[in-house]
Amino acid sequence: MIDYIVRFLDGNIYLFLLVIPFLGQLGIPGSMFFVLYAGSQANNYNDLFVFFIIVLISEIAGDLLSYGVGRLFWEKALVKRILHYKRIKKVFDKSKLFMEDKGGVSIFLSRFLVTGIGASVNYISGLELYSLKRFAFFVVTGEILYSVELLFLGYFFKETFEEIANLFTNFSTLIILGLVLYIIWKNAFRMSPSGNA
Repeated sequence: MIDYIVRFLDGNIYLFLLVIPFLGQLGIPGSMFFVLYAGSQANNYNDLFVFFIIVLISEIAGDLLSYGVGRLFWEKALVKRILHYKRIKKVFDKSKLFMEDKGGVSIFLSRFLVTGIGASVNYISGLELYSLKRFAFFVVTGEILYSVELLFLGYFFKETFEEIANLFTNFSTLIILGLVLYIIWKNAFRMSPSGNA
């Protein structure tokens, strides 16, 4: 399968670097592989710099679009109608508090460490009307790290880029699984106000 994809990409790398990372920030998985592959195809640091600029622009454009979609949903009557239900409003209120408290860290880390939740964080940031300036700052800094990290890994490990792609995919999956298990554990063993389990 990987060999087929590599043959397909050959000669179309710039197009794929514009499209695939952009779509990744909208929630379509797989951009990590393409960025690693681009790094493995660079012949020198000039190629890496060109790939870096293309990936960075593509990722940031995707982040801003998904943020805008979230914001658009907030501005439409649909979300405001949903908020009439008290239970859903509580969830939105908790989400708003979380974004105010830890939104920047969440946005930043979801760019390069826990990439699987990046698109969701973008949409939530828009829905919660998180500051666009702050969002853009954390997105740009995180995407710079992400692009440099993956392109250089692909470049320095040209011979084994398939293994590196699998490693990153598995690492992100493990972090997400760990977060989910932590949330389940925390909710399952939450102490009541009286101190009883």
